[in-house]
Formats: sequence, structure tokens, C-alpha cells
Amino acid sequence: MVDPEAKDRKLPNYDFIEVMFGRPSMDRIYTYLHSSDVCLIHKRVVSSSVLMCLGDLTPIVTSNTEFVSFLDREAIKYRDATELKRVFAGILKGK
Repeated sequence: MVDPEAKDRKLPNYDFIEVMFGRPSMDRIYTYLHSSDVCLIHKRVVSSSVLMCLGDLTPIVTSNTEFVSFLDREAIKYRDATELKRVFAGILKGK
């Protein structure tokens, strides 16, 4: 689900991050996943979103909600921004 208010927010500009809005096709999603170090599924996560991305074997990081409580080792969950930074650092260091 795309956050309708997200388009109006001023986001920092980083050369290494591409922010896009919309609903890409499954082929396009897997193209993105294949070229990514990590898949971040943030906040309004539903289990089907995580399950859809599992086949790519890209590490999935998601907020810890009741919708993903049954996922144990399939996704890496975080509770706050500090933990999210720690998780990203670990993934990028190969842990």
C-alpha cells in the first residue's frame, strides 16, 4: 500500500537511494530485489508482502507487528530506529 501523504513529504536527497511511488509488477519487484542488499518493508506491513518476497532470498527487514509474528527466521524484525540501524549495519557487514 502506498502512503498517499508520502509524495508530499520532503525527503532528504541521497545519491544512493531511489524513492519511487506506485505499484510495480511482480517482475519489476523481483528485479529490484535481485539488485538490492536488503528489502525494507516498513510499518503497515502485512504477511503477504513478506511472503511474496521470500523467494528472492534477499534479507527482509520489517517492523515487528502482529501481522508478521509467525515469521521467525524468515524476516528480521525491529522495534525502533536504533534497532533498525543495528540490523542494517549487521546485514551490510555480512552478519
